[in-house]
Amino acid sequence: MIPKTSFKEFSKDFIEMTGDTIQRLIMARIVETPAYVIQELGLEFPPGQTILWGLLIFGKKSLHFFVHATESSLATMFRNATNGKPPRQQYLHIPRENLIQLEPVATEPGIFSLARILPFLRNKPRLLKVNFQFEEPHSQKKSSSDKGNYTIFLEPVVAMKEITPLLEQYL
Repeated sequence: MIPKTSFKEFSKDFIEMTGDTIQRLIMARIVETPAYVIQELGLEFPPGQTILWGLLIFGKKSLHFFVHATESSLATMFRNATNGKPPRQQYLHIPRENLIQLEPVATEPGIFSLARILPFLRNKPRLLKVNFQFEEPHSQKKSSSDKGNYTIFLEPVVAMKEITPLLEQYL
């Protein structure tokens, strides 16, 4: 899928590629997820980073995470100077039936934080915990029952209260 300038163009290509329609599209990033989990899901962090920005797409049938293959002109210049790989489009598809858990979670306060002692100072949930079954894309497994359980944490750029009503549809 090539990055489009309008939502209509993106939506049309998305429907053709996935067979699913977009209910809600939100910019989000994968955080606090080990690199080996990202790799097993067929994704990769940008060089030197431990977060991955993309589009969290709530479809009518499934949950999707889509990363456009883009980079800044400065990053392109450095990549060309070091003969690095260009960024690639990345896509994670989580069918509704593979979801085990989909809920907002708050981050744990640090050991020396006042929020640990005084619970009313704790932050509101800002992460979306997604626990699901996923068959490795490059595996030679023949049985659909040979799926692994994975957990990723997504941090949307919108308030969690805007996403919460959608979550009930998926579990």
